[in-house]
Amino acid sequence: MSFGEDPPDLSLAEVINVLDETQDQPHRASFLDPNGVERAWLSGLLIFEKDGDWLRLSVTGGAGLSGTLTILLDGDTRCVVEEDGTMTCTLPSRARWITTPLVEGG
Repeated sequence: MSFGEDPPDLSLAEVINVLDETQDQPHRASFLDPNGVERAWLSGLLIFEKDGDWLRLSVTGGAGLSGTLTILLDGDTRCVVEEDGTMTCTLPSRARWITTPLVEGG
């Protein structure tokens, strides 16, 4: 990729593959409404489950704590992965979900 060039859009199958390949790495997943306001987030080892048109991201924090966020997968969703591994997906409503790798020990 050249400097200043936008990363290519990923298909939903490629998005699932990226999530699958990085399950053993801690991430922060942020969920922003169409105005860019963060409405929810998860941090830790993300576990994902695809069920039909839905994607569930969950994390277990130990001591009985866990969180799950569910995203409707729409064929018009556009996702890109930056060089640092951050994946940003924009839904047709302009809401976004972003997964960012967390650097261990940093």
